[in-house]
Amino acid sequence: MNPSSKKRLALAALIFAFAVAALNAQIPGNMLGQAINQSGFDYVPENEFNKVFQEFLGKNYPQKSTFSQREVEGVTTAFALYVVNNATVSAQWKKYADAKKFYESGFANLNKRDYNSAIVAFTETIRLNPNYAEAYYWRGYAYRQKDDNDHAIADLTQAIRFDPNDEDAYYWRARAYSSKKDYDRAIADYTQAIRLNSNYADAYYFRAVAYDLGKKDYDRAIADYSQAIRVRPRPNASDYNARGSAYKDKQDYDRAIADYTEAIRLSPNYAPYYSYRASAYYSKKDYDRAIADYTEAIRLSPNTDYYYGLRAKAYIEKGDYDRAIADYNEEIRISPNSKYNYSDRADAYNKKGNYALARADVNKALQIDPNYQEAKDLDAELKQKGY
Repeated sequence: MNPSSKKRLALAALIFAFAVAALNAQIPGNMLGQAINQSGFDYVPENEFNKVFQEFLGKNYPQKSTFSQREVEGVTTAFALYVVNNATVSAQWKKYADAKKFYESGFANLNKRDYNSAIVAFTETIRLNPNYAEAYYWRGYAYRQKDDNDHAIADLTQAIRFDPNDEDAYYWRARAYSSKKDYDRAIADYTQAIRLNSNYADAYYFRAVAYDLGKKDYDRAIADYSQAIRVRPRPNASDYNARGSAYKDKQDYDRAIADYTEAIRLSPNYAPYYSYRASAYYSKKDYDRAIADYTEAIRLSPNTDYYYGLRAKAYIEKGDYDRAIADYNEEIRISPNSKYNYSDRADAYNKKGNYALARADVNKALQIDPNYQEAKDLDAELKQKGY
């Protein structure tokens, strides 16, 4: 939910709560609403507003239980003056007014993605009004966007204390727990968000990620990716791609390829999806289709070095060492300081029988990292061959 929507819902809930409180006290609900709108006191906590308003009515209108519309307007105007002239109330309510201003400033900074300034504003909101639940939520959200997960968890936990039914607070706290690799707590929070909102597609998706990458529980991950696909209003390529990867990890390559193909259909210009599908074809030993997909990934993203390296490995499986070496040349051109690239090209030269060039590349890899085991193994093999 975006900041503006959540803010509108919070205000609507506040006005509704005032109306309910008024009915319980046998005071017309429209009277409280009029006081809020005319006096501009929507920033005052519900209990305190209701308490002061009832005290005012009891002192000034002790015998009245009903009011005409004209009387309501007069009463609410008088109430605003009463608050201004009551030093204790006006001083405290000025703090609430200032808290609201900082809160709105925090929103403006969130919308600009200026998370540091948002955190400062929400912190000032909380200093002035420690019970401003929404400020804890949005400060926690801002901390999460900065990957400051401990502070995010603390604030979102406080927001949940104020509102145990806020699915968004559970969702973002789960995201923070996942970033800390605390997958059990993350899954518990995603589950609570889903319990509160059974159509929460992102909660299904990221719970699936926690099962998939965190717990290696591919069956539960696939079930959650499938649920995300079902409840999301529009098809999302990421859902299919992620489920495809879970199927691939289960070695169910045909289903993986089907999902990767759907992801490509939805996002035909996104190079990584071709690479993922290529990896599934490679696992099936269908090297020609793997090469075709890596070639498309390279066309879409020609400066991504590892696409060349992955295609080179498929060429090696086909025994086409010259094309493999050509791809490693491109990979090294893009990333000339990678030990992996030199070691991989050395392996291709070794398989081709060009041991002198293999030796040069092994030396380069070991120069970059003397402890790189693959290069050390190839070094030993070349020494046995006299190189």
